[in-house]
Amino acid sequence: MTSFRIDPASLTAIRRRLEELGVDPDGVLNEAGAASGQMLLSAWHDRVAGRGGPDDPGLVDQRWFGTLLAEVLVEMGWGRFVVDQPGGDGLVLIAQDALEAVPDTSPAPACHFTAGALAAFLGGLADAPLGVLELECRSVGAPACHFLVGSPEMIAAAEDLRAAGGDWRELFASSLRH
Repeated sequence: MTSFRIDPASLTAIRRRLEELGVDPDGVLNEAGAASGQMLLSAWHDRVAGRGGPDDPGLVDQRWFGTLLAEVLVEMGWGRFVVDQPGGDGLVLIAQDALEAVPDTSPAPACHFTAGALAAFLGGLADAPLGVLELECRSVGAPACHFLVGSPEMIAAAEDLRAAGGDWRELFASSLRH
């Protein structure tokens, strides 16, 4: 698979131009990011094989998953990510330097390309449809970007909770009670 690097400022320029044109950049950039998911999946396979991991890279032990994921994402230029498993079936990926985030430049989370790439990559790895929702973003002024990874139902519940003015952490608090 052929790949090349682009300056993250290109994504910001595209997002801003779409906004100027009155187009919601979320769908456009999310779909474009999803096209990068296969490249991330290929890098994951290479990393797992290079470390003597299982033949099926989707079966990496949970203890090593976050470390390997962080290595692949840094190597590919996406930024330094930490994996948090706050409860339930979801993951939260946290990045203090996500490539797409430009501090204090947007009224809403703006790492749409990254969310699309992560959804395609992790969904391919899990061999199941997964969604990624950016919960907090440096572009809005947060200290780090937080991406929720989960089933389409979990993502919908998080969106509903956020739309109702709730804190996304409530989603995990309720899943831990059951």
